[in-house]
Amino acid sequence: MNKRRAFTLVEIMIGVVLVSVVLGVMYKLISGTLGQMFKSSTKMTNLRAASIILERIKSDVRCAVIPVTTEEQYEITNDTFAFTSTNGAVGNERNRVTYKYSEADGTLKRQCKKENGTVINDRALSLAKVSSFSVVIGENSRFLTVSLEVDNERDNQYRTFNSKGNKIQLKAVLYPRFLTETLTDEELFWHKTSQIGESTD
Repeated sequence: MNKRRAFTLVEIMIGVVLVSVVLGVMYKLISGTLGQMFKSSTKMTNLRAASIILERIKSDVRCAVIPVTTEEQYEITNDTFAFTSTNGAVGNERNRVTYKYSEADGTLKRQCKKENGTVINDRALSLAKVSSFSVVIGENSRFLTVSLEVDNERDNQYRTFNSKGNKIQLKAVLYPRFLTETLTDEELFWHKTSQIGESTD
């Protein structure tokens, strides 16, 4: 007569403990991997948004003109950066480009206005949240430092400690033509010559 051997309570308990340990380790590995993937994806999104914004500003500043009238003078405040540029203009048009930052909703808007006052562009530069934006005039008014920080999770109350490192900070040093201290003697000469030519027409 064969005896049937069943599992004892101790063996069942040991099996349950082993399965729990294996499942716990697997859960940690999978959640860690997914967490890193999500963090990398968010950081890349922030980096892409910050790069696009900064390139837009650099493009406009490269085409900035030397101010001729008081209306064309540049303006820099805590939340506004405005100057006159020919970027996107037709012929000799001089457009007023204004960057307006709103800390409340994390948006940086770009407005482009023609000389006659017609607004041809007025929109936010990115869907990602901009957590800080500043433009500072450098030593002896020879250059500008543009700084911005993009943090798309800044309003997320459930953000984790690790996700605080997802924000991206970028800076650029620019030498715009509206800071006349940066211009060479030749540029200043030709600018004055063109003004004289325009006044005699």
